[in-house]
Amino acid sequence: MSGVMFAVLSTLCYSLSYVVLRRGQSEAAITDAGLLPVLIVSTLLLDGFWLINYLTHQQMLLSVLHAPLSSFLYSLLSGILGTFLGRYFLYRAIAAVGATRGIIVKSLSPIFTMAIAFLWLREQPDIGQLVGIGLIGLSIGLLFHEQKIKPLRGITWSFFTSGMSLAFFAATFQGIGHSARKLAVLHNFPSLTAAAMDCTVATIVYFLVRLIYPPLQNHWSSYPWRQTGAYFATAGFLSAVGILFFFAASQNIPISTVAAISGAEPLLVTLFSILFLSQLESFSAYSVFAACLGTLGILTIAIGPHLFP
Repeated sequence: MSGVMFAVLSTLCYSLSYVVLRRGQSEAAITDAGLLPVLIVSTLLLDGFWLINYLTHQQMLLSVLHAPLSSFLYSLLSGILGTFLGRYFLYRAIAAVGATRGIIVKSLSPIFTMAIAFLWLREQPDIGQLVGIGLIGLSIGLLFHEQKIKPLRGITWSFFTSGMSLAFFAATFQGIGHSARKLAVLHNFPSLTAAAMDCTVATIVYFLVRLIYPPLQNHWSSYPWRQTGAYFATAGFLSAVGILFFFAASQNIPISTVAAISGAEPLLVTLFSILFLSQLESFSAYSVFAACLGTLGILTIAIGPHLFP
């Protein structure tokens, strides 16, 4: 399967996971917005798949043992920044302002990824990428304009800006984390191993933080598992597949291309939300147009070299 196809499938899985997550969040007020079960399910799936794979293909384990230390370190870094911190802020943003608006702001993450690719990985920018960045900025500006003239029901301006700030932090951490994913698989480090390490370290860090504040036992007991378990388990499964495909895509094509394709998430999340979250999400011409602008911006970034040779 080509790197582009892996990136497309990763984007689809991530988009669906956000919509399913939002559905689970609507069932009860949860302090971490559903991060705990999603991390646990994703880690169990990826680690289990990794174990089965390397028990049946032991020669592949040797390639892991001979991999450079940097591949392990970048996998750990992507787990801490992209998966743990990025999702912590993103899931809280989705709970605050909804999946559609949260993901539109999160579409800034490819910009951070591309900036790192330009500065660190020496990938060259082009006019199309600059135009695309401008379109993404315009889409986010539309959301703030919408909230000014037509506030979302039950959401104050301060609460809205707080949710948007969370999404911005999510975009920052995920953008850096995604660049670390590219660096992790730069020397033919197996994408499955990198994905399993990414999720595992994110889950370990989560548990360490929760053991300190607040007590993990109280947090665990606060989950209404019967109402939300199926939604969060599904979101965890989709997230695990999305991570695996993202690493596989990064191994085959430039990270800036992967980031550009993942920028289709705003439009996909909007479409899925209209289909499955019509009772939860409030839609307007502004939010739909903002999602289209954000997606157009990412497409412009992706095909920029052909539009502006």
